[in-house]
Amino acid sequence: MVWEFEFEADLEELQVGGGQVGVSIPFGSKETGEAGYLSYPIRLIPENGRYETSFSLTIVVSKDSRGITQTVDDDISTCEFKSTFKNDSKTPKLVLHGSSDRNIGTISDSTGFLPDQLTNRERYFVTVKLDYPHKEWLERCSEQELKQFRDEFKKRVEKCRNN
Repeated sequence: MVWEFEFEADLEELQVGGGQVGVSIPFGSKETGEAGYLSYPIRLIPENGRYETSFSLTIVVSKDSRGITQTVDDDISTCEFKSTFKNDSKTPKLVLHGSSDRNIGTISDSTGFLPDQLTNRERYFVTVKLDYPHKEWLERCSEQELKQFRDEFKKRVEKCRNN
């Protein structure tokens, strides 16, 4: 079985945990409002979108690997993870595991968008695709302004790492 979900998402705030700096990305749609949060490592965010900006987010959950190769480029990142579904609290979530099986992120479900067929503590594969609309942003801002936003964000990340 394969379940696919598409959302609008906003890179919103920095998170510090386990010695790493990551980002919190709320996602949802204009029609239904917020659906959940993606907690994610900065290194997996498209290069041009590393500041407080918006993305298209696609989440695919499946029982079997889809063989997706991790790619992070200027405007799009696509990564497949082994994950564990956890439904122990009021907010179900998919815990994303890195290559050494350590937790590197989570997808929290605030509204019940994840299918009922997911089993607590069961392993799944999750593909996360972030698509940064660089051309749309260039209609609103100059490339120099966007670079300034990214530089300011990078400074905030470094400040978090050093504290």
